[in-house]
Amino acid sequence: MEVPTLSEAPVFVTGVDVLSGEPDVSALPEEMGVYAVYDTGDRLQYIGLSRNIQKNIENHAKAIGLPEATDLIASVKCIEMPDESKEVLKQTWEFWLKDHLGDGGEIPVGNLPETAPGADPRWRSRGAQAKPSLNLGGVGGIASQAEAMEAVKTAVESNPVLLFMKGTPAMPQCGFSARTSGLLREIGVPFETVNVLDEANNPGVREAVKDFGQWPTIPQLYVSGQLVGGLGS
Repeated sequence: MEVPTLSEAPVFVTGVDVLSGEPDVSALPEEMGVYAVYDTGDRLQYIGLSRNIQKNIENHAKAIGLPEATDLIASVKCIEMPDESKEVLKQTWEFWLKDHLGDGGEIPVGNLPETAPGADPRWRSRGAQAKPSLNLGGVGGIASQAEAMEAVKTAVESNPVLLFMKGTPAMPQCGFSARTSGLLREIGVPFETVNVLDEANNPGVREAVKDFGQWPTIPQLYVSGQLVGGLGS
């Protein structure tokens, strides 16, 4: 098949899902092919190949997390290549990358080697493989508010950087939690999280962490055992 240049490829604008706040990828093809992702400033972020273009973009959004995902995944150029071999997809991927470089562009941040300055390795990770949030209940669970308070204390003392948040970095449940976890990822700080809305694994923790830090809102960020703040109205 004749492969279009990057500039000739069809463009899909993602938009934002009004319910979840995530990039709306419903218009993207659920087909094998090659794709290029652009941010809100029309800067190329990543060129990839996939068995299912729509699913891969969903995975990118989960790995990046909100609110950054809506800015970094603003539009997608793609070409459907059903039944083609992986070798043909790879050749097309290389053709698009060379086409972009030939037009004066730079290697997209998502395609740079992980150790290169400015690289964003999140583009080559999967949301499903993101680090899980801590389970403060452990094997025995949490049976009382006193145990919840002790679990919070132990977690704060055991983890150098700990964020109590609503949801997880991949699936935050409030804008403030999304912004805080996004900032930590952006500056490259290794951190652990506790999902205070997970009543199955962390019962009572939502109220316990407020009492522990004497601070009424979530998220709360602890560094070396000290509450350094969070984001709130």
